[in-house]
Amino acid sequence: MGDVESYARSGIPGRPAFDLTLLDRAGRELDMGTGFDAFTPLSHHASLEVSQTAQANRFTLLGIMTAAGWDFYRNEWWHYQLFNSRTYPLFSNSALPEGLM
Repeated sequence: MGDVESYARSGIPGRPAFDLTLLDRAGRELDMGTGFDAFTPLSHHASLEVSQTAQANRFTLLGIMTAAGWDFYRNEWWHYQLFNSRTYPLFSNSALPEGLM
């Protein structure tokens, strides 16, 4: 994870946020149009430049996560966080019991 303070602006490390995708029953990743951390316009939730299958998978993930109370980052289909995530205190791996992260 690295130094938590150096990542404080990102909203992920040390904050209640995570990156995820969808899997099929065999454990294979579904087509989402790009891989994780592909920081291009193709990664935006509303990109029409990815296949219809990828668009449907993204909207399925978006629906599941927003129904469960998570906020999304519009430029990264894989990124979800709690609303107002920057209001939560920072934590680091060393503050957690071993094996959690």
